[in-house]
Amino acid sequence: MFNHNATNIAIRKPEASGKFSSKSAWNAVRLKTAITPWSSTIWFKGAIPKHSIVSWKAIINKLSTTDRLSFLNSGQNRRCILCSTEPETVNHLFFNCGFSSWIWRSILWRIGTQRRLKKNVAEEEQWIRDNFTGEGQRTTALKYGFQPTIYHIWRERNSRLFENKVNHKTQILRHVIQDIKVKINDDNRRDTPNDANRKAAHLFR
Repeated sequence: MFNHNATNIAIRKPEASGKFSSKSAWNAVRLKTAITPWSSTIWFKGAIPKHSIVSWKAIINKLSTTDRLSFLNSGQNRRCILCSTEPETVNHLFFNCGFSSWIWRSILWRIGTQRRLKKNVAEEEQWIRDNFTGEGQRTTALKYGFQPTIYHIWRERNSRLFENKVNHKTQILRHVIQDIKVKINDDNRRDTPNDANRKAAHLFR
């Protein structure tokens, strides 16, 4: 902390235990804000950073979709490059697009859930929080499935737009499932394997 009217000195605040740590120093200087309700779905132990960042940007509507960039090029085709039926927006891509909704429904089907998808990605994330809590088999599967689904759909969108490379939706689904299996296996290697993880892995065999 700095005092512009006096000699600057470093101030370190201890934790409740009375001990100093890098965490206590960070808490002393950082700007504290309310914890967002979706933080547990996006920022959790073992999450893949690139998956978390893309998912976070999707939920707060900060991905560079064509509706957000159209002011840069008035002649730009605003149609979704995955389905060519609707203008591309974050809410269309996740998961109102026929291409992406098929992938997400396929993940839900593997954990025994069939339902009408929510109208936007933020409501879909809230549905996960409202209906899946604890550390059970289906909760584990959904926690590890939500982010890679968003990530690989966004990656396919960029691949088509910037590289003219097209993958079938079944290939994208395989990539998502592979990432889910890697995360579950990583958990089993790092921690003591638990019944929920074993059962969740079985869902994606």
